[in-house]
Amino acid sequence: MNMNKTKWIFAAALLLVTACASDDATQTGEQKKETATNGYATFVAGKEPTQTRTSLDYNTGKFYWEAGDNIFVKDDAGTWQTASNAVSGTAKSYYRFLLSGAFAGTSYTVFYPGKNGTNDQVTIATSQKQTTPADTKHLGEAGDCGLATATGTSANFNFTLDHKAAILVFQPYTSDALLQDCYLRKIEVISDNNIAGTYTLDPVTKKLTGTGTSNTITLTTGNYGGGSGGFPMTNSSADLSTNGAYMVIAPGHHKLRVKYWLQSRSADDKMGNKIEGTVTKDLPTFNYEENNYYDMTANLQITYYPAANAHYMWDAQQEYWFGHRDAAGLPDGNFPPNNGSPADVRSYNLMPGYSDDSGSAPAVTATHTAAKCPNINEMAWYILRGEPHWDTDLWAMLGRLYAGGMWFKKKAQISGFVSNAAPDGTDYTKSTNGYNGPDRATPVHGKPSDSEISKYFYLPAFGYYDSQYPFNAYPSGVYAGYYWSSTPYSKYWFKSYNMVFSSYEIRMYAYERYYKGLSLWTAE
Repeated sequence: MNMNKTKWIFAAALLLVTACASDDATQTGEQKKETATNGYATFVAGKEPTQTRTSLDYNTGKFYWEAGDNIFVKDDAGTWQTASNAVSGTAKSYYRFLLSGAFAGTSYTVFYPGKNGTNDQVTIATSQKQTTPADTKHLGEAGDCGLATATGTSANFNFTLDHKAAILVFQPYTSDALLQDCYLRKIEVISDNNIAGTYTLDPVTKKLTGTGTSNTITLTTGNYGGGSGGFPMTNSSADLSTNGAYMVIAPGHHKLRVKYWLQSRSADDKMGNKIEGTVTKDLPTFNYEENNYYDMTANLQITYYPAANAHYMWDAQQEYWFGHRDAAGLPDGNFPPNNGSPADVRSYNLMPGYSDDSGSAPAVTATHTAAKCPNINEMAWYILRGEPHWDTDLWAMLGRLYAGGMWFKKKAQISGFVSNAAPDGTDYTKSTNGYNGPDRATPVHGKPSDSEISKYFYLPAFGYYDSQYPFNAYPSGVYAGYYWSSTPYSKYWFKSYNMVFSSYEIRMYAYERYYKGLSLWTAE
């Protein structure tokens, strides 16, 4: 979904517009004449080939009527009438709808509001579901809709439906082995304006009118009740038959964020859970026109983080497993000593915390690897004023898939940010009583918008190592981030301040230095 792909999509859209216009032109005047049936007015939708149906053939652009489809027409008395014989059975290219009521005229507007609509009212669903790759039978339920002008005499009318929604055709692919071992569980589309909700088919403007009520649509992919984990991600190039997924949206100019939700096939974390997260693509503003479908091909990629330098004892000279990793980067189980021994460069700094009750002595701060970490005051600013955003995007380390991280505003974007005082005005780098200000916040869910994201920086949820527990080559708690500060805890020499964040909370702590391996960060 880069700019080249976007240009290609736009070119495809122009071709589709031309094709639809051509197909419609060849059908004009070619509809079959039908005789009246037992007092009903007969409205005939098409004969092959036609563009009047409600499921889609991707290769030809043709639509088909599906079971449950029906039409609505106002009779001569202005009363809404609907066919007594909604479509049943398999997909049909041609169908005769039988309507009661008086139809003495020669022209009527036909409304197809989708399977969940009535009369001229359309509901584009915020929750859509497709159980099989490349299948479009759900489009009518999702909110596909249309208008037509039926013409004829003697209660026999023919029409060609003009679809009023836009359809996104997702075709994700990847060459990443970790992602290929995942299922595509759902696709979430977030727009800068509304793309779903209730709309009206306007017979005057021939448009879908209304403002909608939601800027988010989620398309579930797979039949979980039937044992499906979702659509496969085994394809290294776009392949509709592998994981092609269709979503109905309201037409218009939209700036879309597309989140592909993937889940690992196997249990990858230490608790035996499957990893689930997203790969996010941001698209520029584009005009998604009615009666068209758009190829949303996307090469899914993730960030691989090196395990070296990911975890440290507090202010150690080297990382937690320095000198004790194999060629693949996996640690050998030789934990750093817990006595602060200077003989092992992996061990923590023994310096005490601040002890001057008068506050006249300079602040105590880390001198080795934690020296560039934010101090306790700065950390409080990030937690309380940095507008943290939890991000579900996937990433990898040590050959495994993980998900989650936090975005924080850069200090230049935080009003009032200073290093020598926390948001409550106290300088806790010179406190002998510990931190006693506000210490936690609830993050916003979802990464910052594309227009705002340059104001933020990102920290992955790297988890931690802990020598108190049996050795495992992979870090614990990788659903959360554990990050040191540069400030030692004043009340107990063996602790230092740190923060912990997860999807539901970000909070300040003072962890023991002598067995935990946490991550480092800088005050950006």
